[in-house]
Amino acid sequence: MVEKLISFVLFQIAWFAAVVGGAHDLDFAASAPALALFAFHILNNHHRWFEATASIAAIFIMGIVIEIILLKSGVISYRGLTASNSFPPLWILALWLAFATLPDGALSWLEGRTMLQVLFGAVGGPLSYLAGEKLGAATLHGNFVYAMAVLAFAWAVATPLCFRFVRVFSKA
Repeated sequence: MVEKLISFVLFQIAWFAAVVGGAHDLDFAASAPALALFAFHILNNHHRWFEATASIAAIFIMGIVIEIILLKSGVISYRGLTASNSFPPLWILALWLAFATLPDGALSWLEGRTMLQVLFGAVGGPLSYLAGEKLGAATLHGNFVYAMAVLAFAWAVATPLCFRFVRVFSKA
């Protein structure tokens, strides 16, 4: 229980550091808390480090694909030293690395609750991007309702997949 609370707090720190760092072109420094959360997660799961790392890698790769689709579709653009129109900046990659620890950590209570996972993703995902925009790290383009709907759909699909990856690799 304590590990999950620490994981949750570390994720909040990693999210804030990545977004604020990205907004101020501090991509590399902004990524450090996410790496710390990843290390914490692996150390706390050392007895099953392969399964934990495999599920994190799968979620991370899925996140890269989602971000590339969002960038290429023109829904969003990011600030940061490593930002481009075709690949997410380092601080976004750090956010995905940090997020990838949650289904097997702080958010493990959502396991087996698929509809709640969908709802959590559909609401929490877009709100996170909106907060990132308000902090100056990203810009949502075009019609606001359309952009939020695209993000809600992406995260409503992605969130249950994250939990699926954890289940699949836990059985490996």
